[in-house]
Amino acid sequence: MFYVLRKNSKDAIKSRHAVSQLIKLVTLEAIVPADVSLALVSDITDLEDAVVCFAAKRIKANYIVTRNTKDFTNSPVTAMTPAEFINKFFKNA
Repeated sequence: MFYVLRKNSKDAIKSRHAVSQLIKLVTLEAIVPADVSLALVSDITDLEDAVVCFAAKRIKANYIVTRNTKDFTNSPVTAMTPAEFINKFFKNA
């Protein structure tokens, strides 16, 4: 997240602040060996994306937020773009 924010804003301090605020809104979860094992035998071609999918499924995540939703078409958890996420949950904020 920091990488994307800093790349777009060119401001490390603001990007760090944004990440600080974000982690107050979301829960960070660890990847476990089972996530990788399932990813290795899945139909999802990108291994890292597959790991995310199975970790999200394991923790019963409602959504995966990604700039690349097309790589998550076979995901067991619905993927949405950051803009879609903001529009869905923070439209009136």
